[in-house]
Amino acid sequence: MRKKPTPHLIIDTSSSNDYLGDCDFGLIPLTPAYIKELLQYRNLVSFLHWADDRLYNLEYFDDTCRYFRDNDQLVGLNDIQGRPISKMPKGEPIILGSAPEITAYDFSEVECQTVSVGTQEIWWVAYIKHTNIRIETAHINCRVLEELQRRPTHRQDRSPSD
Repeated sequence: MRKKPTPHLIIDTSSSNDYLGDCDFGLIPLTPAYIKELLQYRNLVSFLHWADDRLYNLEYFDDTCRYFRDNDQLVGLNDIQGRPISKMPKGEPIILGSAPEITAYDFSEVECQTVSVGTQEIWWVAYIKHTNIRIETAHINCRVLEELQRRPTHRQDRSPSD
């Protein structure tokens, strides 16, 4: 059986240093297992927030997000619904049907990577390697992941032995 391509999220980033940030976007593969993990943590945070309203997010180490600079390789790509990404509003999360072709040179070296999961939103954070420059992605609403999880093309296939 041919393996289905994994959808990827491209999301804007901000930096604690606009001159040396060197990361314009985050690239996150949205496998069914990763979406399930994030939404389970969201449910846990929602429960804990209900019990103690001072708790509003959970942050843990996660190196799933890769950070890269703006480049011409994104020109001409369409999102998962066939819309040209060049025409999408700035800051809008973009979901591609598969990984874009980005060279290793375009990815930035980062460390201390985390993901923060809140009751409504998820975002990724990292530091440029050997600096104190913080990179943070835009926050995405958990509904984006819920909608993607419901897509028939994204559900995990079950083997006959399950």
